Amino acid sequence: RLPELDRRALVMFHVDDRSYKEISDQLGVPLNQVGMILLRAREKLAKVLKPEPEK
Repeated sequence: RLPELDRRALVMFHVDDRSYKEISDQLGVPLNQVGMILLRAREKLAKVLKPEPEK
């Protein structure tokens, strides 16, 4: 499961089509951190969605 901040940022950007500025304002984080939050959230999501190797 993704942390709440990561999940909200991803949904706002990819689903709601919000700008970095809008995400910054809504989440109360500095504008220059939004890109990094999204990058790390995508990396975490990829790990969560990656299938486990069969044993």
